[in-house]
Amino acid sequence: MNSAGFKAGNYAKIKINGKNVLKGTGKRGMNVVGLDPQSHNIILKKAYDTYGDAYASDKMLNDLGKLPNGAVVAIAVKDEATKKLSGKVR
Repeated sequence: MNSAGFKAGNYAKIKINGKNVLKGTGKRGMNVVGLDPQSHNIILKKAYDTYGDAYASDKMLNDLGKLPNGAVVAIAVKDEATKKLSGKVR
C-alpha cells in the first residue's frame, strides 16, 4: 500500500499479490479494498471522496459495515481525505 498527497506525487496504490488493484493512480480521498476473510478475494473496491463529498464518510461506513467479520481492509489516500471526513470515521 502506498499513498501520496497532492504535492508529494498524488497517487494511491493497493497491491495484492504484487498487482495494483486500483485503476491508475486511484481517486481522490479514501481508496478502500476489502478482502474476504477466507478466500482473500476482493469483495469491496471503492473510492470515497471525503475531501469533496460531505456524504462520503457515511457511504464508506455503510459499505464497511456490510463486510463479513474478519474481512481484511486496506485503505490508501490520494490527494487529501480529511476536509469532509466525519467524526464517526475519524
